This record gives sequence, C-alpha cells and structure tokens, in this order.
Amino acid sequence: MTNPSLQIGNGNWAYKENNLLGYAISPFNDKFSPREITFTRASDGTRVNKNGLIEKGRENLLLQSNQFDTTWSTASASVTSGQSGYDGSSDAWLLSTTGVGGYVFQSVVNSGVQTLSVYAKAGSYNFIRVQLDGPGADKRIDVNLVDGSTGTAGAGNIIVSTTSVGNGWWRIQLVSNTTSTRARFFAIVADGDSSGSNGNIYIQDAQLEQGLVATEYIETGATTALAGILEDLPRIDYSEGANSPALLLEPQRTNSIISSEHIDSWNKNEFSVDTNSATSPEGVVNASKIIPSTNNTDHYVDRLGFSRTADQYITHSVYVKPDGYNYFSLSNSANRLIANFELIGEGSARYVSSNGTDFTNHSASIEAVGNGWYRCILIGQALNSIASYMRISCGSSAYNSSSWNGVGDGTSGVLVYGAQLELNSSYPTSYIPTYGSSVTRGADSCDGAGNSDVINSAEGVLFAEISALEDLGTARRYISLSDGSSNNDVRLYYNNTIGDIVALSKVGGATQFLMSDSGYDLTQTHKIAVKYKVNDFALWIDGVEVDTDSSGSVNAANTFNELAFNGNDLPFFGNVKQVAVFNEALSDSELAALTTL
Repeated sequence: MTNPSLQIGNGNWAYKENNLLGYAISPFNDKFSPREITFTRASDGTRVNKNGLIEKGRENLLLQSNQFDTTWSTASASVTSGQSGYDGSSDAWLLSTTGVGGYVFQSVVNSGVQTLSVYAKAGSYNFIRVQLDGPGADKRIDVNLVDGSTGTAGAGNIIVSTTSVGNGWWRIQLVSNTTSTRARFFAIVADGDSSGSNGNIYIQDAQLEQGLVATEYIETGATTALAGILEDLPRIDYSEGANSPALLLEPQRTNSIISSEHIDSWNKNEFSVDTNSATSPEGVVNASKIIPSTNNTDHYVDRLGFSRTADQYITHSVYVKPDGYNYFSLSNSANRLIANFELIGEGSARYVSSNGTDFTNHSASIEAVGNGWYRCILIGQALNSIASYMRISCGSSAYNSSSWNGVGDGTSGVLVYGAQLELNSSYPTSYIPTYGSSVTRGADSCDGAGNSDVINSAEGVLFAEISALEDLGTARRYISLSDGSSNNDVRLYYNNTIGDIVALSKVGGATQFLMSDSGYDLTQTHKIAVKYKVNDFALWIDGVEVDTDSSGSVNAANTFNELAFNGNDLPFFGNVKQVAVFNEALSDSELAALTTL
C-alpha cells in the first residue's frame, strides 16, 4: 500500500507538553520525520495508562524537598547533609536538636485533603514527630523509628501510616483534611516527649501533596515539581488494553463532588467507612470500604451540596469493587433516580425509580475496569430545579424500590473510589479527582499538524480510526484538512444525527461533495476514509464503500497546510487510534484494506 504522507498514532504515539507528534514521510528517502501538533488543555487530567491504572497529575508542594538548609528553617535544631540514605545515596540529612523541642520546618499554603510524607531513620533518638500546622488543632503523629509503630496523634488526622523501606528506614505519611500553614519534623525522645535537647534522627525526601496517600517521591528545587498527566499534556489512553492506545479528547467538565476519594467526609447513615482500605484503580492504597451497620434500618452514604436545573442531564459515576457484598446502589436525591448493580459481571445493572416525576431519559451501565473493579454509571435528565446530592449504598441483596433496609454483619461491604457527578452531561468522562472543592478539567484541543509539503490539496485520502464519547446526536465533531478556515477543506465528521458518518469538502466556501452513511454505533471504533480527486470522491467505512460522488472540484495546489481535530469550531471529542493523510488518491483495493477492521 502507498505510504501516508502524514501519520498520527497507529501505536506510534509520541508527545510532550503542548505538542503531539505526528510523522511525515520524506519524499527523498522514505523516512518519517516528526511534525508537531499543537495541543492544549488548561488543567491536569487523568488517563488509563499501559498498566491499566488511572494516572493523575501530581505535585510536590514543598520547595527544596531534600535540601533542608535552604527554604527550610530550624528552631532549636541543626541539619547536616551527606548522610547515608534509604536509597543507597548520601542524600539523607541528620536532624539534631540543640534545644528542647527542636525541629525543621517550611511554611506552606495549602488546603483540603493532603498527605505529608518523609523518610526517616532512628539516630540517637528513636522517635520522629511529623506535623502539619494550621488553624485550630495541629495535625501530627509520633512514630517509633525502631518498629514503625505510631503513637501520640493530633486531632483531626484522617489516617497515618508507616512503611518499612529497609535498613532501618521508614516512610511516614500523615493524611489530613485541613488548611496547612507549616510542615514540621521533630527529633523527639519518645512518644509524646519532645523535651530532649541533645539528640538526632535521619530524614530524607519530604513531600506534601493532595490526596489520601503518599505517592512516588518527586524532587523539587526553587519551585514545586510535577509529574503525571499535567496541564497541556496529551493523554494517550489505554482503556481498551495495552495494545490499543488512543488519544483521548474530551470537552470541559466539572466534578461537583468536592471530596471524590475521602468518602468518610460524606454524610453517613448507618454506615462506617474504612479509609485507605485497599488498592484502588489508581494502583495505590486509597480506596475506602463502606460497611453497613448491624441495625435493621435504611443504610446509605451521601454527598450533599450541588443544585440541578430543569432539563439538565446529570451523570453520576463511581468505581466499586465487592468486598463481602455484591450489591451496590447509586442514586440522586433521596432515591428519586436510582440504579442497582450486581458486581459479578459487566453489564449487571438495572434501573429503579421511586419518584418518576423528577427525572426522565434515565439509564444505567456498569463497566469492568480491571482487578475486580467496576465503574458504575447512572444518567438522568432532571425535570425540575432543586438542591441535589449523590447517594451510595450496598448490601447482601438487591435494593427495593423505596429503601435498603437490612442488617449488615459489621464487616462486609464494598470498596469505593473516585466518585464523580457531572452536570450538563449526558455521558461520563474520565475521572476528575477532587480534594475539598469541585474541580473543572479543561477541554482538549489538538490542531496544526503538517504543511502543504505533506498535504496534497488537489488529490488524496484523509483516514481516521476513531470512536465518539457519545451517540446522542448533540453536535457535529470534525477532523479536517484545511487552510485554517472552513471555506477550503476536506472534512469527515460524526453528524448531529444519531449514527451518521459524513464526509464533505468546500472550495471557496462552496460545497463540492457531501457523502454520508447512517446506522452506526459511533461509540464503537470505526475506520473511515474519504478519497478526494477531481470528479472522483468516495467515502469508505469499515472496509465498505458506502457513498460516492463523480462531480466536483478540488482545492488548488498548496492550499491545505493543516490537519486539525476541528472544523467550523466544532472540535472532535472521542478516542483517536490513528489519523493518516495520503497525498494521492488510493485504489479501491487499498481503501478496502485500509478501512477493514
């Protein structure tokens, strides 16, 4: 088959901040050279990575995170560098008291669910105090550096934990939901005893981050440091498996649930919550277990605090895994919209409504996401404007139409993670983590690849292997070759009619061809190609020529200079496995081979 003159994806993904890389074939040596595609998203995001795990944007909010004699200050203490570290380096520090209650500290400004962590080892003292200062009671924990046991704790901690990393070193994490103004590490004599004035411990690699768990350490300097899926970084998503990557392009969305992982901060009725109970779809131990009480009464956990308006679609979603019980319910506003899920297989969901006047166009679904986890989804269109909330529950049998009365055994429940409520949304998007306030993820935008050297305006093929995020016919979504305008272009798009796939070209603003076919599930992957040549146009979908046109003009040579996931200011939102441009019209056999699934 003829080689494409420009190709993006097809398993060959490369990217960096603000850029996705396509590859153009050289006319001189048949070798590919990179072509940058401008990419923007004004926020962090999440994706499913090659290991099948949700990957977030992360940030170490401390400065000079392992340089304790710079941005850090001491009080009745000194710090000495060059000590043997937990990682085999000489990057650890000796923290020595020179007076009673000596410590090292850094001023910070942060709020919400956050985790302070540090690596520590016993010296002449066997204890460390890890502390976050803020309004009200300080959050702190005293830790025995001989056996890792925790002792005296401050009020309001969510959870504290220690992990042995070998050779006497421990990683200590203090998790709180607070406004923090200062991070402090003390060398202390014993649990609850900071009276010592002449002792020491070893410390290394401090980190302060949003969330319920200490993640992999990020070194910082004069500014904070980041890792993961950050602002303006393309998301190559592996939701369909390690061998099927796709560029994920989504519209702007807001998660209105203000604490998407800290379920214990929700309102609880006859439920207890075990925070950081198990490994989540993120691959770290930050999933919560909800456990119904042994009382024979209604059981639920809910999150209040948002308002819906009439006609507004609302999409609720949460990740769930059985841990003793297989039945789970997800609902809105005292069960006015509710779905039951049986957590034994993908697709085990049913809809129940106890008040049919509040919602219409409702649906429920369940998706297996690996490692025994499911994403449960409930969608409905509100019929009125009212204060609203999201409610979850679980039990040993299916929920009835009005309440979930029953008796728990005190230990069985389900694991939950990543609650999300999207207003003005008729389908779920990728997870948006929140840690104390709602969070908005910006829209993905991708355009500007190529030039007139690799895009033939007068003859060629535009090919895409894509799937949409929805098939509700709400908006057209374009992929196009153009001069940057909608007056001179070749475009293919999903139409605003359910199931329609369309190809169109304009020259000087006049339509030259309009070809289409219908009846497709646009949320499934399709291979689509549009051939353009004077009086010779064709649309191919999934190995079949579905429409042709034998009359029409093409744009003049050197007109097209851009491949964009856009057109008429209607960006394509969906999953893009590959896009290719051919600078000559392909034969029918080549088009059949190119588009066959």
